[in-house]
Amino acid sequence: MVDLLEGGDYDGAQAEACPDDDDVTAASLRTEFEPLARPWKRKVWATTMSDDSGGVNLALTPSKQSKIEYAFTMRDDGNGWRVCDVSRGSWDVSDD
Repeated sequence: MVDLLEGGDYDGAQAEACPDDDDVTAASLRTEFEPLARPWKRKVWATTMSDDSGGVNLALTPSKQSKIEYAFTMRDDGNGWRVCDVSRGSWDVSDD
């Protein structure tokens, strides 16, 4: 999905989102990611997965801008992993 976002294909990125989730729309993705200068540097710095859900913390650094952290919440809907939520920030990573 991040490749599609960087390329400005917001409809394509939305097509990879959870089909029953109205929060991840092409319009919301455009609003969040269109202002970020390209190219982007990306670093996944934490992941969590269970049988059918998971999350990814991503550090995204737009060209000549400061790093922004994003948390992607994901679900396996039986047809592959889908992004159900994209938000700024990150989920807590602990050593429990």
